Formats: sequence, structure tokens, C-alpha cells
Amino acid sequence: MKEDFYESFIKGEEQNPVINNLKTNNRYAWVPIAPMSFLSGYDDQDVAYEDVHNAVKGIHSRGGNVKLFNIGEFDHDTGYYKILSQQIRIFNGHTDFKSSSS
Repeated sequence: MKEDFYESFIKGEEQNPVINNLKTNNRYAWVPIAPMSFLSGYDDQDVAYEDVHNAVKGIHSRGGNVKLFNIGEFDHDTGYYKILSQQIRIFNGHTDFKSSSS
């Protein structure tokens, strides 16, 4: 990394391209260009199911091809292996990444 780039980033200078991109990045208006799946459990204390559900609704309302899979009464730790096996099945099912259906 070039020293002048690093210094301008650390100082938060307006002309730094990373600073400019971060200012224009709106994570609440983001839409994936490929199909996306969320997996969540009702008992998750780290990432609340309701938050995941709201994110999926928002992305879907903006035209994103997104699905939510409820893994049941699991928390973040106990649901890990169930989620991992489901992720593999979901990934293997994504053959047409240009699809816009949900």
C-alpha cells in the first residue's frame, strides 16, 4: 500500500477513493446480482430471526432474488451444522445465476 494513500485514509481525507466509496455505499439499498439465501433459527441470539426476515423483505422489495430458510428452534451455535448442510444443498441448486425469480 502506498504511504500517501494510507495516510489520507487514516486522516479521513475527502479525496481518498475508499473514503468516497464508503460515503456513497448504502447497505440498506443493496440488491444482490445473484440469487441469495439466508438461513436463520428462531432462537438465534446473535442474529435475530426478525432482523434477517426484515432484511430479506427489504432486498426482495427492491427486486432481489432472495430466500429465507427457517432452520427451526436453533441458536447461532447449535444451528451451525444444520445450516452448513443446508447451505451446500442450496449452493448446489443454484445453476442459473442470472435468474431474477424468487
